Amino acid sequence: MSQSETLMSDIDPNKAELALHHLVTAAIEHRLKSDTERRAPREGGPSRLGLRTWKEITSASYGDAELEELIRDPIATSLRLGITKVGRMLFRHGGTKAMQIALERVADRDPAHYGYRSDIMDKAWEGIGSDEDVWTP
Repeated sequence: MSQSETLMSDIDPNKAELALHHLVTAAIEHRLKSDTERRAPREGGPSRLGLRTWKEITSASYGDAELEELIRDPIATSLRLGITKVGRMLFRHGGTKAMQIALERVADRDPAHYGYRSDIMDKAWEGIGSDEDVWTP
């Protein structure tokens, strides 16, 4: 096991949950702000919806798609990558069980938005794990 893997497996789950709370909250706030800005009419033209066609979505390779997302919305993409990284740390700490406990505790910090908060983590964590223990939404 490398030194970075050792450090990651020795994380404090409470700190990981706090980090997730801040990342998820920021992702929601960013989404609300972005949605409001998209709906506002632009000077000289209709509002920008930012929708992509299925062909555009499926034509790019995964790496290109990641770069396109970073270019299109660097804040949302960075927040999602941060949530994914904390999910990986939690997995190394205690498998998908540790991830599930963190998801429930972080989502429960805002009961009115429990479903939305848990969905953000659930989607960001898809595929994290090993052959025997993998996160599936």
